[in-house]
Amino acid sequence: MRGRPGQELHLRISNTLLLGRVDPSSGGLGLIGLTERVNMVSGTLTNLVADERFILDATLPWEMPS
Repeated sequence: MRGRPGQELHLRISNTLLLGRVDPSSGGLGLIGLTERVNMVSGTLTNLVADERFILDATLPWEMPS
């Protein structure tokens, strides 16, 4: 996690792939819901599989408090 107020907040979350799951992005509705919520605040959300890990990257706006 990195960022600062007035700029953006960047989050990277990773986890070891579950055995027997060929495409972890195709199961359930979790990624769909996360993507919808991130889009609502004009952020971005991407996911990928690399080195036997599932990686989720999010960038969110971080507004300055008034």
